Amino acid sequence: MATSAELAYDGHDPAGRELTRQLFQRLTAVSPDGRLTRRTMALTDEPGLAEVLEVYAGRRLIVADTGSAQIAHDALLTNWSRLRGWLEADLAGHALRSQLIDDAFDWDASGQAAAYLYRGERLTAVLNARSRWRDNPLTGTAARFLDAGVRAVTRSRRQRRRVRALFSGLLTVAVLLAGIAVVQVRSVRQERQAAQEQQRVAIARQLIAKAEAALDTDPQTALMLNVTAHRIHPDPETYSALQRAITTTPYAGQLTGVRSEVSSIAYAHCMIRAVAATISRCCCR
Repeated sequence: MATSAELAYDGHDPAGRELTRQLFQRLTAVSPDGRLTRRTMALTDEPGLAEVLEVYAGRRLIVADTGSAQIAHDALLTNWSRLRGWLEADLAGHALRSQLIDDAFDWDASGQAAAYLYRGERLTAVLNARSRWRDNPLTGTAARFLDAGVRAVTRSRRQRRRVRALFSGLLTVAVLLAGIAVVQVRSVRQERQAAQEQQRVAIARQLIAKAEAALDTDPQTALMLNVTAHRIHPDPETYSALQRAITTTPYAGQLTGVRSEVSSIAYAHCMIRAVAATISRCCCR
């Protein structure tokens, strides 16, 4: 059987020999432990393939029927050294290819369900090995299966990029909204402080006006009103009104806390310290 295969191979021209190699590689599966097994191959319209197939079918080395073909005997796998040589040069790659073809048929039988497609390291390993299969490229269901896996991964990556872009956009919007909220809170606080300031100014001005009206008739009340106005809003205007009330208005009051005789009194520039002539210490409040 191996002799018959070798004689058929020697009868081909270089193009026929290359087609023979591709044909028997497609008809042979390699298990993960390196064993060679027969595989049924779907026939294609590849130029020259039908003629080569007819040569080996005529020698009863290949069984062909409508639409498919396979090696006739397992003995050819073990006894034809040329066939093993074609495969052993990249036995791991052929094992990967065999698994890919089996998985492609399962994918097609499932209605091409996405769950069957390769992803991650498995897809990467097949794509790396695919470059070594250029002289015998994948065809039919296996090629469609691998291309579908690549497209699925591409779509997944695009979707992840869109999600990241959306998340980044939402994060940017959230930061902007947070910044706007901070500015608004700060603006509200400033407006509230400005309103409170205006209210204090208005109250202080009202107290000064009342103090001016009572300055001649009730200097004690006028003085208290000016002191209150200055405490509510200490500014040059309230200070000036308080100073004017103290320095220009005769006011009879009682100096408390002093037991000795007082002959004179002086006040400091802050208007709240009084010093009696006969007292050596300063009383402040």
